[in-house]
Amino acid sequence: MGPPPENTVSLAQKHPWAVFILPFVVYMLLANIEPTRVELDAGPAWKWFGLYWNDLAYPAGYTIRLAVTLLVMLTLYARYRQFPLKFSLLSVVVGIVGVVLWVGLCKLDIEEKLFPKIGLGSLTDLGGRAAYNPLEALGGYPLLLCGFLVVRFIGLALVVPIIEEFILRGFIVRFVLNPEEWLSLPCGVVNRVSLTLPAVYGLLSHPAEALAAVVWFSLVTWLMVRTQNLWDCVMAHAVTNFLLGIYVLTSGDWELW
Repeated sequence: MGPPPENTVSLAQKHPWAVFILPFVVYMLLANIEPTRVELDAGPAWKWFGLYWNDLAYPAGYTIRLAVTLLVMLTLYARYRQFPLKFSLLSVVVGIVGVVLWVGLCKLDIEEKLFPKIGLGSLTDLGGRAAYNPLEALGGYPLLLCGFLVVRFIGLALVVPIIEEFILRGFIVRFVLNPEEWLSLPCGVVNRVSLTLPAVYGLLSHPAEALAAVVWFSLVTWLMVRTQNLWDCVMAHAVTNFLLGIYVLTSGDWELW
């Protein structure tokens, strides 16, 4: 592999924060182009090449969202190498344990039972997943179905783990420790505030799966402190997401998709 283009290196060098923040921000902003569950359940719209547009809207929106995010990541890829690309077996174990905990705790439906009793019932409707079922929507078009599943798993097991771990444990956890010199701090150094931030982030970003999110993000924080390796966190995240995707496909539990 040859040296990266000069403009790529200059962008990464001039803006060292960008690799931690920019891909995640782009990915989140582009969520608006994906249809929500309410929109998907609204009923059939017009047909396009034999397929209802409602069936195509989610994979089309998700593919565009992922492609743009990947372009941003490739532009900044030189900065990803600031952390040695190595993984431990422990990260894989944490990822496997993590998916078991996530599915098991979600199945308890504690949020649905508890939140309404304490006046927080509306939280379970926030951050809800589209629950898009590609096997049903694209089942008659095997090439389209296979293509979307490949894109979906690239997002689940590659893009999301990298961008989320880089902004959360690569940037936020270190920034609260020292806003002036956060970039020079090693991964895994924490105080009481930064130690709890990933759990708070998990709660806010997955309110309908609050218990599972708090437990999972806390588990990966433990891994970060234990190994002091950001890529271990990425690997654990990737393993959990990949296995969760396999579980959803085989079980039909699209609520977790």
